Amino acid sequence: MGVFSPSRSRSILRVKAFFLTKASPGRRSSKLLTPIERLPPDVIQEMARRIPLLRDILSMSLTSRSMHSLLVSHLYRNVDLKTSRQCKVVLGMLLKHPDIARHVTKLIVHPNNIEWTAIDVSLNESGVVDLLIRAVRYMPSLHTFFWDGVEMPDDHLWLVLRNSCPLLKNIGTTVGTRRLDPASNLYDFSDLTAFSFIVKTLSLPWVPDTLPDIEKIPKRFWEMIIERCPHLERFAIGGAAPSPRLFDIRHITHGRWPHLRCLTLGDLSIQPRKRQRVSWIKEPTFTDFLLAHPSLHKLNLQYAGGDHFPTNLVLPPMALPHLEAFTGPLKYVATLPNPSLIKNLSLSSLLYSTSSIPYLCSILESLTSLSSLSIWFDLSFNTKIDRDQGCLLRNLLSSCPQLSHLDLTCFTHPSFDIKLFSQAIQDTESTHLQSIILTKMHSPEDEKMLTTATQIIRENPHLRKFTLRYSQESWQSTKGIRPRQVGEYEVGFDEKGNPSTLMVYEWGVNSFSARYTQRYTHELGERPLSSSVPSSRNRYSAHS
Repeated sequence: MGVFSPSRSRSILRVKAFFLTKASPGRRSSKLLTPIERLPPDVIQEMARRIPLLRDILSMSLTSRSMHSLLVSHLYRNVDLKTSRQCKVVLGMLLKHPDIARHVTKLIVHPNNIEWTAIDVSLNESGVVDLLIRAVRYMPSLHTFFWDGVEMPDDHLWLVLRNSCPLLKNIGTTVGTRRLDPASNLYDFSDLTAFSFIVKTLSLPWVPDTLPDIEKIPKRFWEMIIERCPHLERFAIGGAAPSPRLFDIRHITHGRWPHLRCLTLGDLSIQPRKRQRVSWIKEPTFTDFLLAHPSLHKLNLQYAGGDHFPTNLVLPPMALPHLEAFTGPLKYVATLPNPSLIKNLSLSSLLYSTSSIPYLCSILESLTSLSSLSIWFDLSFNTKIDRDQGCLLRNLLSSCPQLSHLDLTCFTHPSFDIKLFSQAIQDTESTHLQSIILTKMHSPEDEKMLTTATQIIRENPHLRKFTLRYSQESWQSTKGIRPRQVGEYEVGFDEKGNPSTLMVYEWGVNSFSARYTQRYTHELGERPLSSSVPSSRNRYSAHS
């Protein structure tokens, strides 16, 4: 055994005293307090409220027990469980620690998340529901809950939530293949401010080749939403087009919500098909509904085609005076009443031919306030793919000179060349562009993600942050993509305002099909490491 020196013995005693001290700062010797711990608790709380990244609050809380005690409410205020493993581990922890669970105000649960779960791996969701039913009893502050499973949860969960969480005003659930229960406890809520009812699509085989039969939603659902939730601010219903289930939502046109700010309609039936229409029956139209909701700020329409939804939007100039964010097909954008007000645009229709580029650009040019654009394309059938993709990107950026954020999804085969994208930004001098999200098909010829990221920022030093996503397969929409690699990069600048560092967060699947995650800071003057994919044995994976 080694011999401890007096100085080392004193150090060990101090460490023991540090960790054995009660959490209350008042019980610790002032000599052991760090400078930040000497600040008043309300000042520390205010600092935490102003820190944008949760990981920074976590680092701050790990400095001492007293700091953790002060910051625990910030750490667990919003809980978003993105993986099946997180669902089991975190819910189990909250069940054992009601003192922590009481701080949870927002809880989102994603068992069998398509983005984080292997195709051949499936979690029995009933076990997660059992944990939820027991854990939410200790969450009196919960105001937001969303279930994102393959199927709806056991109906008893809604009863427990309603009885245990008096502040709950925002709820949502996914809907799988099971028949809707007309007697569900889900329809017993009142005075909600937000409600989501999203059709789940796990894979393309879920989507039928022909239009699915139109299903009616239970009457009690509409009684809850229309009659007992007059203060509704956000409402989402349906799934991304094409949806495996098609619900009849004609009753929505009777709804009147003066405070409605955000409306999302998936692939749904909102009008009878032509052969079913009876001329003498006068029902409110979707246009009537939109005119009755001038408070709308965000409108998301996932129309897939067919006579069960209006083929165009013809609205008078005074309609939707506050609309600033729109998601939907290009043909709807062309008829928006106040295009100059639109700041955020997400095109839900796939761009697959260069012949539509002039029409697209003419519409984008009319959106003079546009600062954020999301678009997806697949030019696999074009003969000169590289030339066409470069042309598309340059035209897009030239049409939106004030663009500060671009979310681009490309499913072109062979894989999209990121160099074209970086070159297009340079060619159009898009200096207002500060953030980008680029999703493309994974290719064995891809350079290391860090190498690509370094090249992008060196060629475009005005960027502040960007995300690279390499998908394993193409998908029917920009939602539900199964990524193989993801890299998130935030740029740090030196005293002269030049890019100097990249704060890196990368995760994905390595060549052995093992998940990895890593977070580090890269100096732009350094050469990237020989491998951007670490061994699964020496890196802890939070996404397994």
